[in-house]
Amino acid sequence: MTGAEVALLLDLLKELERELASDDEAVLNKQTALLSVEIVCRHFGEFSPDAFLKLVPSVVALTQPASALKRGRSKKGATSVLASVGQAEADALRSTALLTLATCVSQLGPKTLPHLPKFMPSLLGTLEARSAARVAVSIKAGAGAGAGAGAGAGASTDADDARTWVLHSALVSLAVVTERLPQFLSPYLRRVLRCTLHRASLVVAGTAAASAKAAAEAEDEAMSGDEEQGAVQATSAPAAVRQAADRVLTTLTRTVAARTLLPELLLAHTWCSAKGPGCLSRMLVMITQVFATMTTPEVVTHHSRCFKFLLDVMEYRRANHTRLASATVTEVEGRAIDAMVAMVLKMSESQLKPMFVRVCDWVQAGVVSASNAAGGAGSVALTPEVLSRRICFFRLVESLACRLRSIFVPYFSYVLPVAVEALKASTAASKHAKDRKSAAAAAVVHVDMESGVVGDAATSPHALTCLVVSALHKCFTFDKGGAFIGVKERFEPVMAPLLAALTAPTDAPATVVGGAQGYLSFVNTYLAPCLGALVAATGRDVFWKPLCHKVFLATRGKKVHQRRAALTCMSTCFRAAGEDILVLLPETLPYLSELMEDSDPDVEKAAHLMVHQLEELSGESLQSYLTN
Repeated sequence: MTGAEVALLLDLLKELERELASDDEAVLNKQTALLSVEIVCRHFGEFSPDAFLKLVPSVVALTQPASALKRGRSKKGATSVLASVGQAEADALRSTALLTLATCVSQLGPKTLPHLPKFMPSLLGTLEARSAARVAVSIKAGAGAGAGAGAGAGASTDADDARTWVLHSALVSLAVVTERLPQFLSPYLRRVLRCTLHRASLVVAGTAAASAKAAAEAEDEAMSGDEEQGAVQATSAPAAVRQAADRVLTTLTRTVAARTLLPELLLAHTWCSAKGPGCLSRMLVMITQVFATMTTPEVVTHHSRCFKFLLDVMEYRRANHTRLASATVTEVEGRAIDAMVAMVLKMSESQLKPMFVRVCDWVQAGVVSASNAAGGAGSVALTPEVLSRRICFFRLVESLACRLRSIFVPYFSYVLPVAVEALKASTAASKHAKDRKSAAAAAVVHVDMESGVVGDAATSPHALTCLVVSALHKCFTFDKGGAFIGVKERFEPVMAPLLAALTAPTDAPATVVGGAQGYLSFVNTYLAPCLGALVAATGRDVFWKPLCHKVFLATRGKKVHQRRAALTCMSTCFRAAGEDILVLLPETLPYLSELMEDSDPDVEKAAHLMVHQLEELSGESLQSYLTN
């Protein structure tokens, strides 16, 4: 378009301004005028910003929430028009005004700063007035819809749709403000977070997991006795609302300085906890993102306060394991651990060591009190409180090991005593009849062993055993050359409970999580790889002989699943050590000879495969040694 044509088009803005300010203009005409302003501003706003700045007050007046209109704070034109129409029409007009405001801020940028004190309260007031429970048809309303409620339900759905679009438009406008004017949001940050955190964690309608997650969270909140909170958490929201809220939060972490945003996030802990686990998880994700943007000097300034905060959040399992589903607790706990790891990655070793020592003191604090309560020195009672802290601790240890790898191996000098104690206590607990209830839990708690991602970890001795063995596996894997574990004083204490985990459950198979099949899954996923990594890390037959001898003896167990598990561990150890472990071949052959004639076909087949593995490793046939 030519300059003259643009000038003619901009002249229309004066007429549009009159329509927006008029008391007598119909709602439809005002909505059309707003859309016209939005389109013209989107294309020509940057060329003639002053012309559009004159329209901003009229647009802001139409964005006022109903509460502000009733108090008469908005312009006369907006009050008379919106007060004289139905709620659905008023919401449609307000939604259009909010989107128009978003375009004006996007195109005019800092030039709209003089209007910020006027439209930010309007945006936040709209969001605060729209309860998350009203975003879509609530569960309570759905349950109450009967045969005679067809027309009423349709009207209710239309009203809900209108309210949803107002909410979505307000969130889009807020996202644009955070992108274009982030330096001036400090006075509003707390309200912005409260308006968006819980909406970014709402269940999205139409997804496969929506109904299941909503039902689970509703059940969780019902157990807590908070009906209002349950209604909010159980409500499904359109994906657009959640995406818009998530856009606001993501933009805040990218554009607002960490020194400004982080304190507000830490202060939001209590409020997010009251809103539900989804809101708390989203807040922790945001903290993790903030840590990723921080410089090392900034971390030095804030790490003490952040560490105390995250340590408090790591108590979430202890406080909620009886009230919430284990998958929900596991997710929130995982978000806290992610934030802790993100902070550690920005720290120096001189800062990490004292912090990790404090974490070790924290996990042992509950053990001391539990031991005293048990009334016996040396006996550790795996109470739910002790279990909760230890499960969280070993998840943190594994996550740190996965990210820091060989750098973190020396820190296992603090972990090994806790790990050995935890394995012994878990093995002892598995023999008690009261622990048979845990058979309904998952035999494998990880969804990704390599990165240490946990799916659903119940507060149970078995889950603790899985996490301890997995953490030790990472230690042995990253201990190149066995500089850490290749010491007798460390090897022997950790070898005994690992082998006990192989043999002890067979004494009471009814207590094994998932039964015999669950036991085999545990051995295949956790124990065999851990023993193999231990053999590979030590690298000397002085360590291999006692370990492999115990594994060989387990192949003579009475239970079929024990023999199968022992064969799996034997095969893994030989594969991990390579040719060097062939010094144990003469001791291995008698056991394999027996297993090749086992009454169970699966054991017999596994024994033949083991022989084939050894033949490939040694480069010669072993049949003559097995038949003699």
